[in-house]
Amino acid sequence: MKKQIFACIDESVSARAVCDWTAWFSDRGGLPVTLLHVLEKPASTSEKDLSGAIGLGSQEALLKQMTELDAERSKLALEHGKILLSEASKAVSQKSSQEISLLQKRGNLVETLMDLESETELLIMGRRGETSDHPGFQLGSHLESAIRATHRPVLVALSNFQKPLSVLIAYDGSQGSQKCTEFAISHLKIFNGLPIHLVWVGDSQPSGLAHEESRLKAAGYRVIISQKAGEFSTAINDYAVKNTIGLIMMGAYSHSAFRRFFVGSTTRKMLQKTATPLLLLR
Repeated sequence: MKKQIFACIDESVSARAVCDWTAWFSDRGGLPVTLLHVLEKPASTSEKDLSGAIGLGSQEALLKQMTELDAERSKLALEHGKILLSEASKAVSQKSSQEISLLQKRGNLVETLMDLESETELLIMGRRGETSDHPGFQLGSHLESAIRATHRPVLVALSNFQKPLSVLIAYDGSQGSQKCTEFAISHLKIFNGLPIHLVWVGDSQPSGLAHEESRLKAAGYRVIISQKAGEFSTAINDYAVKNTIGLIMMGAYSHSAFRRFFVGSTTRKMLQKTATPLLLLR
């Protein structure tokens, strides 16, 4: 089975950008697309213990009404999801000629993504989910869990899409950052014509940098090497903004739990701070 792009569709502010990125990767890479909507089971009102709040005579009738209401809500949510998928399909098909499939599932999003991992070439998600669209939230409730659970590349879309004119690989010598180079080389058709900025942060050059530069150049890329000082997420994001980078590629959650405890997660900081879409590889 040919691997494909899976794009998570909801009604968040990131949904349109998810569709645009899906179309861009699909059209340039010649990859089929599956638009995915997962309907997670809400808390059922009929499961609440109301024995102390209502009289025995009315309890059975009220619980029956609440069960029927739950069923109607579930039906409406299912139909709403189908509408979201239909609209997303129209948006993607306007910019990509590749095959588009629609898939609606009930259950847990992360578990669904893990089940589909063997078929996935690229997963595309919005940074903010439909339950996170207000100023108090920065990340969708399932985003980090999905990135940690899957071993496929994850593109994190922001609220707006702009066609990338350049790519930044945040290189730190880790296996994750080496996979970024491998992804760029194996997907030359997608990134063809885009210069790659190979950027590292710190005083000493990470091991393997020269080798990765040579590999990218051998594949035909124009490579710009840059060193930055300071805190990693701040330095990379500042560089991306100043150089109008269209996409940042980096390894995800590559540090030990010990380091994350004392320093914090670099990946989480990037997800929270970035003004540039992220392509994360583990």
